[in-house]
Amino acid sequence: MALQQEQDWLSQVPTDVLIQITDYLTGYDKLCVRITCRRLYSILSDPRAWSSVIWQDCRRRDEDFKALRLALRLSRPCVKRILIMYNPDSLMFPLSKFVPQIQDCQVVRHLTLTGMPLTLSMLEKTLI
Repeated sequence: MALQQEQDWLSQVPTDVLIQITDYLTGYDKLCVRITCRRLYSILSDPRAWSSVIWQDCRRRDEDFKALRLALRLSRPCVKRILIMYNPDSLMFPLSKFVPQIQDCQVVRHLTLTGMPLTLSMLEKTLI
């Protein structure tokens, strides 16, 4: 019965309100919330829910890279801001693997790479 009431409550929240609420989540959190129910899956599959992609504490783990790739693919038509925060204590984050996905996001206005060691050639590849 309690689960039924929770689902009823969620179904009454307007989609635009849920999209605004999810704007406060990191990219990884959005992907986690996306798999909790059909409605949230549908909402978080909509590119409008991905106007910003925030990725914190990047580590060299395959699941992180796959999740970031998925987030960039979902956000491609609407993302205006990409923020990737790199943890310098973890292994090198391979930015070069994500250059094509970042370049496909054609409406990006802000690209922030925090704590990430960059070479000029990596930056040029990303911006061109």
